Amino acid sequence: MHQVIYQEMGSIELGVDGSLDHDGFQQIVHQLESLATTFGPINVMFDLTHLEGYDKSIVLDEVAFYREKGDALHRIAVVSDSMNSRFFAKLFNKILDTEVKCFPVEEVEAARRWIFVSRLP
Repeated sequence: MHQVIYQEMGSIELGVDGSLDHDGFQQIVHQLESLATTFGPINVMFDLTHLEGYDKSIVLDEVAFYREKGDALHRIAVVSDSMNSRFFAKLFNKILDTEVKCFPVEEVEAARRWIFVSRLP
């Protein structure tokens, strides 16, 4: 399950809790596509602090989405202590034109400042 934690113009923070399946991922994709259509290139923060697991097929869908819609994404921040998240953030940073950074859970505020550039420090 996911929820919008905060949204400001073309920047959004999404929290993902529990387990993420293919349908849940498609809901996120639809939401991001709608936001990008309205605002142009967007910034996205995924807070995966409470993610317990995910359907492995999502990884291929995620790569396809980022490759197809990469120009609609300016920055992606991933907040997680998972080694998998760090690995995928590094991989996506190399294959996409989008800036991708992984932040440890204790640096969630730094991730927010990086995504929501209009916020005052």
